[in-house]
Amino acid sequence: MIFSTRLKEWIKFFILFILFTLLFYQIISFISTYFDATQPNKKIQEDAIRVFAKKELEDVQQRLELFYLLGE
Repeated sequence: MIFSTRLKEWIKFFILFILFTLLFYQIISFISTYFDATQPNKKIQEDAIRVFAKKELEDVQQRLELFYLLGE
């Protein structure tokens, strides 16, 4: 009797754990649709200024210096 009661409690615990895990997954996947980055290069609707142009740094040494300066 004691064994069957504990077994029922463990089964109940695992079922609830799996259900809450699936619920949490669904909530996170629903929220992630608002932060979708499938179009990172889409055209900006507002006025924008290009800050960095590739033509400015044609020299490899200048590009490396900028890379190390920015820490990327």
